[in-house]
Amino acid sequence: MNSKLITFFLLLFLISSLQATVIVLDFTADSSNTFRAEDGFNITAINSGSGTNHFDIFNDAHGNTFNPGGDDDEIHLHGANNAEEILLTEANTTNFNLLSLDVENILIGGAGSWQAIGSNGNSFNFTTTGTINFGSIFFDVSSVTFRSSTIPNVDGASLLTFDNVVIENEGSSAVPEPSTLIFALMGSFVLFYRKRG
Repeated sequence: MNSKLITFFLLLFLISSLQATVIVLDFTADSSNTFRAEDGFNITAINSGSGTNHFDIFNDAHGNTFNPGGDDDEIHLHGANNAEEILLTEANTTNFNLLSLDVENILIGGAGSWQAIGSNGNSFNFTTTGTINFGSIFFDVSSVTFRSSTIPNVDGASLLTFDNVVIENEGSSAVPEPSTLIFALMGSFVLFYRKRG
């Protein structure tokens, strides 16, 4: 076989192994969190209110107006005495693309609103339940903050409940599997000695 063709296929194989991967964060019950590691991502509570900040993860199927997962657990942020604020980051500190999430319940008391703010400066205000597709709003971000727009307090009883957070790892940050690297190195070794011989 032509050595150039072999090289082409090896490069194609390596490039395909570096493509971005899509991850769905689907939470399991655990209340009163200040930190949660989930599928290579970290969710951290930020203390910005008058009380001890935290977020809850539990099943509230009957209170949700949009619940595609049925009896499923979801993240709950709520206002009142303190407006809860959480930070979503990738554990290995590389950038990512936040593609979508399911808002299963939203209550807005008074003039406040719930929003997502990316490290790129873009923001999105949540106004309704359903699957929210962000498009390219949160592409190439190192973090996304979910919070009330009226920090340190959302007026009145307020709630943001969401689940099924769809994230794309950037291809540039992906590391090929060891088997992929071994295959590529073996191919290069064969080509090198074939040209010398």
